[in-house]
Amino acid sequence: MDYYKISTGLSFEIGASHTDMMARMNKASSIDLLDCYGPTNRLITIVSKIRNPTTEDLAELDHYYAKRNCLYLELQARLKTFDASKNGEQPK
Repeated sequence: MDYYKISTGLSFEIGASHTDMMARMNKASSIDLLDCYGPTNRLITIVSKIRNPTTEDLAELDHYYAKRNCLYLELQARLKTFDASKNGEQPK
């Protein structure tokens, strides 16, 4: 399990699929997504500094990169929807 608050629903098993992550992120609040983004970046920084990483360390690092990318995509989609609605446009 990755190191994020389990209560938010944004904690995943290492190696979870992108589709599972995106599906759960789609249901999470924007605040929870933003609150998860910073700690995920910190974990990437910490794990990437491990000297002589094991296979498990590398799998964990890949997981956090994938999770951060999924968070980014979900937040970007919400921001585009917000901007479009603010300008009276139909979201794309």
